[in-house]
Amino acid sequence: MIESTVKEMIYALYDEINTSKLTYTQVAKSIQEIWSKYQFANLDDGNARSDKYKDKANKMITSIIDSKTMRLDDRKFKLSGNADFTSVIAIMQNHGITISTKKIGKYNRELSNVKAKRNSLAHGSSSFIESARDTSTTDLVNMNDHVEEFLNQLQKDISKYIRYRWFERK
Repeated sequence: MIESTVKEMIYALYDEINTSKLTYTQVAKSIQEIWSKYQFANLDDGNARSDKYKDKANKMITSIIDSKTMRLDDRKFKLSGNADFTSVIAIMQNHGITISTKKIGKYNRELSNVKAKRNSLAHGSSSFIESARDTSTTDLVNMNDHVEEFLNQLQKDISKYIRYRWFERK
């Protein structure tokens, strides 16, 4: 639930940036860094020769000098099944989005525990019974409520970021 929601939020941001038809110099530094990272993403397989990097860098420079419209490809955004409070906040910060953690910061440990249990189940390290043995239905309801509160805060903050166009260079 966390991963898919975060992905959809980032995709919405990328859609807004792409439909705004902005150039590299018109977007915030954080978005420039994301774009640059994505440009080299396919070359980072360990087999790329130096001439491929030079070619990619020249294309990027030409694109910037010629003020071509910048596009963010949502297929290059990667989020593993290991998303937790810390990693999601880091992703948002990398995109220049400030998340208000005043109300949701207290869920950091709980979201890490949810991730750990999910990974344990997914990798077969423990059974459902072992993972849930010490968890009451009240605990499950509370966890669900806290995850929902966390995601609602993310939604609120990213919506504000998009509405006020903070992805644009000021």
